[in-house]
Amino acid sequence: MSVKIIIGYLRLLNRVLQQENIDLSKVVAPELWQAFHACLENPDEHDFDVERYALLLQSAQAYFPRPITLVLAEHANLQDLGLMGYLASTSLDLQQALQLLQRYYSLVFKQTNLEQLNVQQFSDY
Repeated sequence: MSVKIIIGYLRLLNRVLQQENIDLSKVVAPELWQAFHACLENPDEHDFDVERYALLLQSAQAYFPRPITLVLAEHANLQDLGLMGYLASTSLDLQQALQLLQRYYSLVFKQTNLEQLNVQQFSDY
């Protein structure tokens, strides 16, 4: 995944932690916490990979009785995840996400893209 996609997830996690008054700086490695904040402050210059993100999620899970991914999905918005990530996180499955994408694609990209999106399904896969 690219930094542009990951930064939205980092911002979402940070927002949830702030709203729930959770301080992970005391439970994760200092280097991980510093890298997390460096990427939040300047995502173009700092990289944050999926493995480190997973460590943050595992640490945050201890504060929630439900899966952390569900908590994040409840707080997710379009700016955090991009269109496809948002649809995938709020849909029951990929097929539903693609149906929603097909339905709303023209509204979201109305100013820049005039083509209608058609999703094709192949039974071979």
